[in-house]
Amino acid sequence: MYFFRFLVNVLSLVLDFFNSIRSVVFSGRRSETFVYAKRGIFRKRLTLYLPDGASKEKPCPLIVYLHGGGWIVGHRMMLQPAVLKQLERGYAVATVSYTFTHLAQWPTQAHEAKAAIRWLRGNAERFHLDSDCFIMWGLSAGGHISSNVGASSGTEHLEGALGEYLDVSSAVHGVIAWYPPTDLSQMGNHGFFATLTNIASSALIGGWLRKNPDKTQLANPAHYIHGGTPPFYLLHGSKDTIVNQDQSVVLYNALQKAGVASTYIPLDGFYHGDVRFNKSEYVAGMEAFLDGVVAGNIGFLSKKVR
Repeated sequence: MYFFRFLVNVLSLVLDFFNSIRSVVFSGRRSETFVYAKRGIFRKRLTLYLPDGASKEKPCPLIVYLHGGGWIVGHRMMLQPAVLKQLERGYAVATVSYTFTHLAQWPTQAHEAKAAIRWLRGNAERFHLDSDCFIMWGLSAGGHISSNVGASSGTEHLEGALGEYLDVSSAVHGVIAWYPPTDLSQMGNHGFFATLTNIASSALIGGWLRKNPDKTQLANPAHYIHGGTPPFYLLHGSKDTIVNQDQSVVLYNALQKAGVASTYIPLDGFYHGDVRFNKSEYVAGMEAFLDGVVAGNIGFLSKKVR
């Protein structure tokens, strides 16, 4: 039974890949790609989508999106339909590339994400972006990076020194994360196939997790939660064998303990990379969260919904 569930999770990931690529190819949306930072011989890029109607008088809130792929594969053009849909609602979307673990280990990925945020904020006037409303959105490995960036928002943790806008804030104002790894030390606790993710997590920190507890802790979002951490919105499937649902529970509990406005939505019967995360009934909740962050109305955001 567990092996069958694992195969379904793998199939779900394959379907999700094609679904995300299809949504970009047939979206009809124009975009521009920019270099947000240079690291040695590498140029780190982001692709920016702008909604209709953005102007100097009416700057738009921005979603900074990070794709999944176990920190080893993926592409910034793997955009979820739920994310692209926000362009119709007046949100800009920046999808950001980050370095995979065979080239660099943690916290390089967090440094790059924060450099991208600084670049976008440094160019906010140019693109009519609302500097006071940047929201992270990531899934799986991208959800892990987004959660770390959000948890450390407004502090020196994970800041790095990439890019040309080091004097610009990398703060964000909200985080949406789908099935994120949040406590790497527990990745292998739920069966053999979860151990595969444990191996990917070890590659992220550059050593076996159990032999490097300090480095592992520094890659966990809960380590950085503080009073200035922005609100979170977490979604996770109950049949996820790639990243167990307990990972979102760990982060949600840590956020609640710190008094951070946060919502956790467990989805019964959903798999890792499940395309059903894009169904309108679940997207509606994410849109309410986005709009609440934009309006500064976060009082309603702390809840667990079944």
